[in-house]
Parts: sequence; C-alpha cells; structure tokens
Amino acid sequence: MKHKFVIGILLPILCLLSCKEGAKDKVTNAVYIWNSRESYDFLDTTEIKFLKNNKVEKLYCKLTDVAWSEEEHAYPVDTKYLPTDKMLRSYYEIIPCIFFTNEVMLHSTEKELEYIAEKIAARLFDQGQFTEYQIDCDWSAQSKDKYFYFLEKIKSYLKGKKLSVTLRLYQYKYPDKTGVPPADRAMLMLYNFKSPQVLSKSNTIFDKAEAEKYISQTPYKLPIDFVLPSFSWEILYTSDGKFLGFIEDKALKDDKVLFRNTDKNTFVALKDTAVRGFYLRSGNILKQESAGLQELKAAYELIDDFKNTDAYTVAIFDLNTFTTTLINSNPDENIFAKSAR
Repeated sequence: MKHKFVIGILLPILCLLSCKEGAKDKVTNAVYIWNSRESYDFLDTTEIKFLKNNKVEKLYCKLTDVAWSEEEHAYPVDTKYLPTDKMLRSYYEIIPCIFFTNEVMLHSTEKELEYIAEKIAARLFDQGQFTEYQIDCDWSAQSKDKYFYFLEKIKSYLKGKKLSVTLRLYQYKYPDKTGVPPADRAMLMLYNFKSPQVLSKSNTIFDKAEAEKYISQTPYKLPIDFVLPSFSWEILYTSDGKFLGFIEDKALKDDKVLFRNTDKNTFVALKDTAVRGFYLRSGNILKQESAGLQELKAAYELIDDFKNTDAYTVAIFDLNTFTTTLINSNPDENIFAKSAR
C-alpha cells in the first residue's frame, strides 16, 4: 500500500513535468528598423518578402536619438517620423523607440529629465496611438537613479501604455549594481558584448563564449524579450589601435589601391588620403565585422539559457540589406524564430 501511495503521488507530478517540458514557447517575431531611411512608410519588395516569410508581427522603429553636449545639454539627433501608412499599421504592431546616451542621464538634472519625458511623450502621442514604447539606454550604476527617475516620469505621461527597456548582458548579470528599471518588460541584447573602440582579434558584435559568461541562475525580475544581431560594420583605427570611428562604406576594404588585406577581416591603409569624412593615414587599420548566419543561430541557441517566461518576443537587429539577403537566401534554415516555420 505504501509503494502504491508513493506511485500515486509521483505519476501526476511526472506527468505535469513531462507536459511542461514538451510545451512550446509562444514566440512573437519582430525586427528593428534602425538604419538610415527617409521614411518608414516605404518598404521595398525584398523587405516585404522578409517580413511575410518570417511571420514578423512587430516593428521596433527608432523615433530619435537623444545626445548630450555642454552647450545644448540633452538634444535630439536623427529624428524620424513613425509609419503613417494605415495598411502597414494594420499588419504590424509598431513600437516607437527612443535611444539615450548614458551622458544624458549622468549630466541632466531631475527637472530637465522630467521636461524631456513630457516632451517625448507629447511627440509620441502626436505620432498616433501605440500599445508599447521602448527606451534604449546603456545606463550604468552611476546613472541608474536618474535613469529610473526618467522612466517613472515618462511612464506616468504615457498613461498606462506598456513601457519596455533594452537590457545589456552586464545589466542582466549584475542587477544588484545596475538595478532593475521600473518598466513592464526588458529586451535583452544578445550582441555587442565587447566595445568596438578597443581593437581585438575577436568579433565584438557577437561571441558566444563571451555571452555564456553572463548566464545567471537567478531569474531577472522583469519578463525578458530578446534581440539578435544581423548586421555588419567597418571600424577604422590608427596604426597603434586607437579607435577613429565607423566608416559607412562596405566596399572600401576591397579597394586594392587603398588597402592591403592582412588577416581574415583586417586591412591596412597603404597611403594617406581623405575618405568618407576621415583623413586616412598610411598604416591605419580597417576592421570588418559581421554577425551572419552562424552568429545568428548561435545567438538564438542562447535564449533557453536566459529566458524567464515561455511567452516572449524574438527580434532581429535590424532590417537592412545584409539581413534580408542572409535570411531570404536561406529559407530552409530555422534561424529567425521557432514559430516561423
């Protein structure tokens, strides 16, 4: 009788665990539109094909960047207009995004932050009604109090709408130092673990081994969504490795007159010249980095290690030629989201 009683208790528990393990996550597919374009209302046929084939439901659209200077204090940069096309809005959920540099939070007063929150909320409402808004800021332990104050203020102005924030891996790993922001959800960025301002042999966009160092056994206190990398960039350094900036010319490295290939993705300038707003000197280093098919799949594999809910969004950063070519040309690869196939 005793053994039968134990078995009678264990069977329902095992059944419950088995059902739980076999349950499929509810994944919502999304993409960020962050690259330079005159209007969000125009999507070309390749982009439309990408959205349809991958069952994308959400578009995270940058509204503006907010930067800091001693003269102007907080000021908007690269301001855009959100999609107004009724057909586009009927097919996709639009999430307006505002990026803040950490300097804005470090140097602004609380009075200034409240003013910024009020003005941004007013601009958001001028763009239409949306169910979710996202704030993107790489805040630090030093700026968290002001950043969280700003979030509380803008949330009050958004009148009950959902507020999400981006989350870097070190913020995820060390909430005791960086705090947990007063928001409804957090979008965990599974890329850019190392600074591109430091010349290294590793890929600063994505390195799975580096990401795995941040896996925590303590669930994060906000529901987590995920954004994966699918982009490339070209970084210019001095001959001794000092960061000079990003060059928006993906074909520049192929110019045999200007550059000599020294490694798989590293090129050295052969002469002094002016190019793309930079004064190029002989010996300058051009490094090309990308997160392609292999990196995208590896990033997706990390989700199970970080997730704290079975219903989440998986977004790709961002909607660009690199992304659409990569994914549209690999239709048999399950690289976007589990629910896409």
